[in-house]
Amino acid sequence: MLEEGPFRGKTADFVMMFIFGGVTMI
Repeated sequence: MLEEGPFRGKTADFVMMFIFGGVTMI
């Protein structure tokens, strides 16, 4: 697996946003 700062940061941000959106919609 590739461990790149920007890519990992974007992925983490996307995951957090997705989880936050799911919790908000419930």
